Amino acid sequence: MPQHIARVEVMDGGDWATRMSVTRRDVGTGMTDVEVDALSAAIDLAGLREYWDAVIDRTLAVVDTRAGEELDTVVPADRVRRVANEEGGVAKGAAWLTEFWAKGRTRAWVLGQTPFLHAYGHYFEARAVRGMWGHPSL
Repeated sequence: MPQHIARVEVMDGGDWATRMSVTRRDVGTGMTDVEVDALSAAIDLAGLREYWDAVIDRTLAVVDTRAGEELDTVVPADRVRRVANEEGGVAKGAAWLTEFWAKGRTRAWVLGQTPFLHAYGHYFEARAVRGMWGHPSL
């Protein structure tokens, strides 16, 4: 059976905040327009792409260490709340997101939805907006 990887957040290693030129640690849900504009103006896209790759690599490495039945295990709601609230994963004012994640989600759901499916949803939203502005898809 594969070895388990110690739980270390990708954001906690590699000086990612500096590399991406960001000061926020949370996922950004509930940001105001002003906050979005400031983040968009400041973020280093090359650093963001490197971070994205690091999250994908780390997620796949974690999945490789889990047996199938472990992926079906529900993540305890208190753990979700600790990561979201105490460790800064969710901004103040977006408590609804914490509760959405805490509703009996399995490890497989968290490992698939959070780094992959959710981000791709926003990617395709951006592509749709690009098309609405009259720019062809790349």
